[in-house]
Amino acid sequence: MIVAVMPAYNEEITVGSVVLKTRKYVDKVIVIDDGSRDDTASVAEEAGALVIRNERNLGKGESIRRALKMLKGSEVDVVVLLDADGQHDPDDIPKVVKPILEGEADMVIGSRRELKEGIPLYRRVGQRILDALTGWAAGGARAFDTQSGVRALSRRALEAINLEESGFGVESEMVIKALKAGLKVVQVPIKCRYDVKGSTLHPLIHGASVLNSILSSVVKKHPLLYFSVIGSAFILAGVFQGLKVVEVFNRTKALAIGTAMISVLLLIIGAISISTGITLYAISSLSKELKSE
Repeated sequence: MIVAVMPAYNEEITVGSVVLKTRKYVDKVIVIDDGSRDDTASVAEEAGALVIRNERNLGKGESIRRALKMLKGSEVDVVVLLDADGQHDPDDIPKVVKPILEGEADMVIGSRRELKEGIPLYRRVGQRILDALTGWAAGGARAFDTQSGVRALSRRALEAINLEESGFGVESEMVIKALKAGLKVVQVPIKCRYDVKGSTLHPLIHGASVLNSILSSVVKKHPLLYFSVIGSAFILAGVFQGLKVVEVFNRTKALAIGTAMISVLLLIIGAISISTGITLYAISSLSKELKSE
């Protein structure tokens, strides 16, 4: 059984047509109405979707997590995720689910990387940056379109991935957890329209939400690396300021008290950051040892 999951927020204009086209390729369409203030829910129901309503706007990640949790343990073979805003073409669904049905993948991402026209420059740059950061957080560089809203999950992926992100960082979190779980992730080219409304968030806010999700994952999995990098940056800045104090003293025989205080403060922050990383790493290692016993 193939089930499509479609988060929607104030998408009454597009959700009906997207649901109707999607129904041609799946056995069931589930629309998660994320606290919409318009007729999104009723339009989706009339188009033949099963609608799950959030009483208030909880975020895209929370909506997807709620639907996937409901599907765990069911007889579903493939879950297709796509947005309800009309940016994505449901006619791409057969292409996205094919590698899973043929046993070649656990997650298939609909990639927009092959598109040559129509993508605004700021989107291309932002997408590549977030893709690179997601790949780094997953343990290595991956050339995936990690921010694509179109993807398919096998039953194995559905059971293995437990999402925590409530916002737009859910796409990155899904890729990171799939790769860390050893799942086979591939991507296929899809079409995408940028002449429709798209995300309800400003691109900068959207990007900041995704970046926060990626950094949160790094902190949880690699606290020593994260805090050591930050701490080292502060220590280097403190040393640089300290060298300026020495240079001024050698030249004028006067102590630059303000600069010296800044140097000491930066060194203290750096030392605290590294100590925090070491402590969290020790706690994480101990927790893993206790779980393995």
